[in-house]
Amino acid sequence: MSDNKDHNSDSDSDGAPEEFTQEQAQLEDAELRKIHRENKARVAREKKESRRRLAEKITPRKSRKVDTFDDIEEEEEHEEDPEALANKGFLSKNIIDFLAEREKHKNSSDSEEEEANKEHPRKKKRKSSG
Repeated sequence: MSDNKDHNSDSDSDGAPEEFTQEQAQLEDAELRKIHRENKARVAREKKESRRRLAEKITPRKSRKVDTFDDIEEEEEHEEDPEALANKGFLSKNIIDFLAEREKHKNSSDSEEEEANKEHPRKKKRKSSG
């Protein structure tokens, strides 16, 4: 018994643990749940920002000087006559138009076939709980 008395004197609590009323317990539980929810949201937001920063760091970017130079080159190409384009290895405008028209016609016939072959999606079976 003397050992038991010494053990109790060493502990910080002098009696029963702190007691709460039901209202106090509900308020404290609500506060803890709110803090937990806020922490989860904060962690998710911080991970998202970290991934975004890493992606920005990894992704190569063009400098503005390069963009303006590309725009100038494109403008110069449009000003040239069709013979000059043919000499460079490009097709003339009428051939490009012909090929584009043929491609449009081919794509439209493909889409008609796809619509005819299109199957109705099956309904998903619901899983019953129980």
